[in-house]
Amino acid sequence: MAEQMAPTLTVLSAQSRPVAWDAAATLEKLEGLVRMHRRVFPQVDLYLFPELFLTGDDPWTLGPPDFLRRVAEKIPGPLTERLGALAAKTRRWLCAGSVAERAGRKLHNTALCSTPRAGWWCGTGRSSRGRRTRKWIVG
Repeated sequence: MAEQMAPTLTVLSAQSRPVAWDAAATLEKLEGLVRMHRRVFPQVDLYLFPELFLTGDDPWTLGPPDFLRRVAEKIPGPLTERLGALAAKTRRWLCAGSVAERAGRKLHNTALCSTPRAGWWCGTGRSSRGRRTRKWIVG
């Protein structure tokens, strides 16, 4: 009996800098990077982006103190719809890093993943600690 191989999942880990302190421009950058990676590396099944990438939070520069509160997103919402559409269009899984999620008066560091089949986000993962070990569930 021939041994069966498990399916292979090819992952691209994008170590890219955001457009510093500009969430909208960073989202456009992510869309361009995904389209470019799709052309250059057609075998990739899953794209991974850094923590807080979509917020524009630049870990190498000092930003405004209220920045995460200003760019916080309601999940689901327009951002998850846009990411889902990108995953569906490229027919690839997309883990677009994490965002500041607004849940009532609280903020969460929430990872977003989109599936190519549903064309929508397929899951989130919340953390009560942001990068640099700061606690930022704010209520």
